[in-house]
Amino acid sequence: MFSEEAISDFAHRYTEVFFSVELIGVSHNTVYKINCAIPFILRITSDRHRNKTELIGELDFITHLHNLGAHVASPIPSLVNELVTEVYCDNGRMFLSAFTIAEGLQWHERVDIDYFRHIGQELGRIHKCSHSYKAAEGICRRQYYDSQHLVSAFGVFKDHNPELHKTYELFLERISRLPKSTDNYGLIHGDFLLSNYNITLSNKVTVYDFDECEYSWYISDIATALYYYLTGGDPAHVAERGVDARTALTEFMSGYLKENKLPFDELRRLDIFFRLRDYVLLSTILGRNDESLSWWDALLLPAAMDRVLNDKPFVDIDIDFIIDTLTAQ
Repeated sequence: MFSEEAISDFAHRYTEVFFSVELIGVSHNTVYKINCAIPFILRITSDRHRNKTELIGELDFITHLHNLGAHVASPIPSLVNELVTEVYCDNGRMFLSAFTIAEGLQWHERVDIDYFRHIGQELGRIHKCSHSYKAAEGICRRQYYDSQHLVSAFGVFKDHNPELHKTYELFLERISRLPKSTDNYGLIHGDFLLSNYNITLSNKVTVYDFDECEYSWYISDIATALYYYLTGGDPAHVAERGVDARTALTEFMSGYLKENKLPFDELRRLDIFFRLRDYVLLSTILGRNDESLSWWDALLLPAAMDRVLNDKPFVDIDIDFIIDTLTAQ
C-alpha cells in the first residue's frame, strides 16, 4: 500500500486537480481510479515486477492496437508527456502508467452466452492488429517461455514433486516444437481472462491489463478465455462441462473469425494451452508456500495436479463439430 501523500503526488503527475482516489486492486501492480474532471486509471508497478523497457513495450503495443481501431484501455501520458514515469517513495522505485477507463459491465454482470461472440470478435481484432505490429528498436516484450510464472515453475515444482517437475520439462519440450507462422504466432494479450475486459449493453468490448502480453500462439489467448469460463464456479468438475465448452467456443470463434482468420487446425491444440494454464496456476499456487489458499485455489489445485500428472484432458470438446459449424457459417 502507498501513503496518501505518495498517491497524491502520483496523481498530480497526470492531473492538476483531482477529487478522490479509489483502490481498484493489488496484485503484481497496485491500481487506483483517480476521480477528476476526466477520471482515469493509475497503475503503480514495482521495479521488482517489470523494468521500464518492458513497460514501454507493453504501452507501445497497446497504442498500436488503439491506433488500428481495437477497443482497448489506451495509455494516457503524464503532464510532461511521459507514458512511463519513474518515481521513488518509501516502497522503493516505482513506475507509473495511466489508462482510460473501460466502459461497461464485467463478466459476472452479463450472464447471456451471446456475449462470448462479442468478446471473441474483439480478441480477433486484437490478433489481426498484432500481425502488423513491429516493435521499434530498443522496445521489446518477452517470448512465452520467459514468463515469470513458467521460469519460477522449475524451482517450485522441483521442490514440491519430482514427478511434477519431470512432466513440466517434457511439456515445455513438446510445446516448443509446435509450428509457428505469422498466421498463428505473434504478440498476444497473455492473460485474457474474465476480469480483463468490460462489455457495454450495446456489446462494445473494451480490453485492458496487458501486463502479461508476450509473444506466443494466438490460440493461447483463446484457451485462457475458455479456461476461466469453465473453471469459474467449480474448478473441480470442469471435465463434466463438455457441452458448455462446445457452445461457448462456437460462439467465441463465430465472433473471432469475423476479424482474424486463424487456421482451424489451431483449435485442435486447445488442450495443450489448457495444460499451459494449469502449469501457470500450479506454479503460482504452490509458490505461495504456507499462505492460505482461496476456496477456488483449493479446488483447482488437486484437479490440475491430476490432469498434468496423469495426462488427462482439461475438458472433452467435439472440435470436429465446432469446425464443421464454423465452416458452414
